[in-house]
Amino acid sequence: MVSTYLNYSRITSDLRTSLDRVADRPLVAREAQYYKENIGNVKTVDDFLDDYRLYSYAMKAHGLEDMTYAKAFMRKVLESDLKDTDSFANRLTDERYRNFAEAFSFSTSSAAAQTTAQQDALIGLYNERVANLDTVLKGDNAYFNAAMDLVTNVDQFLGNERLRSYAFGIFGIDARNYSYDQVRYALTAEPADLANSQTTAQTRLTEATKTLTDFDTRATAMKDIATLTAQLAEAPAADKPGIQAQIDAKNAIVADLNTKLPPVGNEFDRIDESTFDRSEHAE
Repeated sequence: MVSTYLNYSRITSDLRTSLDRVADRPLVAREAQYYKENIGNVKTVDDFLDDYRLYSYAMKAHGLEDMTYAKAFMRKVLESDLKDTDSFANRLTDERYRNFAEAFSFSTSSAAAQTTAQQDALIGLYNERVANLDTVLKGDNAYFNAAMDLVTNVDQFLGNERLRSYAFGIFGIDARNYSYDQVRYALTAEPADLANSQTTAQTRLTEATKTLTDFDTRATAMKDIATLTAQLAEAPAADKPGIQAQIDAKNAIVADLNTKLPPVGNEFDRIDESTFDRSEHAE
């Protein structure tokens, strides 16, 4: 059976919490109210993009929340002249961008960002997307509940893409870029073993970082010695003792590091490449 880390009640509890959060109607109503009360204050594209709450609300309504960060791109969309077939928004193959530009009046001579009809349409679209997402989450939750009854080991769970992707989304794991072995280990290891493994990995990383720092320190000291030696040969007699003292200090540093590090020229012969895997056994 799967271990404590793949605990059915724990995962389903988080899924239900997520579902309840999305379906929280008072929150949806508050966001709609904010939009109605503030969109009228927007006169320019900059005004709109600078109010994250307005901007993100509109992006979510059009299913573009993943592009909220791309303000420069969305500026071009909003400023597109939709009557011009060669305008930026019209040249994009994804019609959502053209629809987004069409939801505002930035490309016209209107003093308002949106007409009343445009406001109502956008708010209605947002509510529709929330309702659709609610339905999708309920369906996924029902599938999860039914499918997990048939799961008897971690490999069955990770091998089911729908189960895996849904759970990954809840726990913030990027389903496009993850280590099967690391996730499997996290799900099957006992908590104490997982904690010990993470501590060991962090210790190895700390040691490797210190070793690399020592390599750099030795290399710098050796360069300084070469520079100072050249200066010593040309320096006036009065300056030679001071320069020699600096050379002696640098030689002492090199001698000390030589007792801890591989010989010069073999710096990486004794370093295990796995030492630098920062993600090893990460949660």
